[in-house]
Amino acid sequence: MNNELNIAGRLARTFIDHPLTFILSLFILALGFLSLEFMPREENPQIKVSGGAVIVALPGARPSEINKVIIEPLEKKDKRDKRGG
Repeated sequence: MNNELNIAGRLARTFIDHPLTFILSLFILALGFLSLEFMPREENPQIKVSGGAVIVALPGARPSEINKVIIEPLEKKDKRDKRGG
């Protein structure tokens, strides 16, 4: 049956049949569990979000009104926040 397999199949068959495969699998699983246990965690990590979405219901408003009433003030505030002011 091994003669019918290509190189990847023969390599996989060798790995599966090898006696150390089970021990290696348990070792990797244990390392993963230990890394999860000892990994430092923060209760409230600071995550920077590079974008966002604003949805405003303003029926009947023209695009120029939306720009003046909503978009321009938000952009001004965003620029002030980026400068630290």
